[in-house]
Amino acid sequence: MRGAREKKYLVAGIAVVSAIIVLIIAGVVALIAQGPLSQQEARVEVSSPAPTSSIAATAEPSVSPELIVADGTCVDPSSVDRSDPDKVAEAVMSISFCYDSVLDATTTDAMRRAEPLMSENMRSLLVDNGRNALSSQFLEAAKGRGYSFVDVVSVGSDAHGSEHGSGNYQVTKMATWKWKSRDVKGTMDGGYAVWTMTLIQDESGNWVLDSYQLGAFQPAF
Repeated sequence: MRGAREKKYLVAGIAVVSAIIVLIIAGVVALIAQGPLSQQEARVEVSSPAPTSSIAATAEPSVSPELIVADGTCVDPSSVDRSDPDKVAEAVMSISFCYDSVLDATTTDAMRRAEPLMSENMRSLLVDNGRNALSSQFLEAAKGRGYSFVDVVSVGSDAHGSEHGSGNYQVTKMATWKWKSRDVKGTMDGGYAVWTMTLIQDESGNWVLDSYQLGAFQPAF
């Protein structure tokens, strides 16, 4: 009886020890399997730093320089001798027909650039109704990002202008314009226009355009 009980206890003890050994081995295996995964996660975190401000700056697209109206060929109103009414009249007409097919929506945009040489009355007449009298030319010139260049001459009996007793100055001038492309060589005919202009002196004694009458307007197309 006693020998049988001892044998029974021995078998039970062996079973318990075996179970413990199995649990220990399973734990070791789990730790081994988990170790490389943790190292991999650590490597991922180290190799993926947050972007710095210098990286963000290099990602910004470059900005192209802005275009200048007619590449700067239009007359600058500030350069005009306003003590000479004939030069003021010539400058106003030259600026008014100096178009840029990229930057101007209508011909009125060109006339507005001459506003420093106009009276308040003349400026009030520059109302843009959204229509472009030279829309076909603007569209054709825009294919090469074109702009116009202008030649202005005095014509008729008022070739040298004339002053009246009221202090007004009248002169008739003709503007001829052509188109030049920014992208390809060559020019395109624009047309011609004739204005009879009336100038007055402002409070500072400078001559300004007060009104004009359209004598002719002949676009090439």
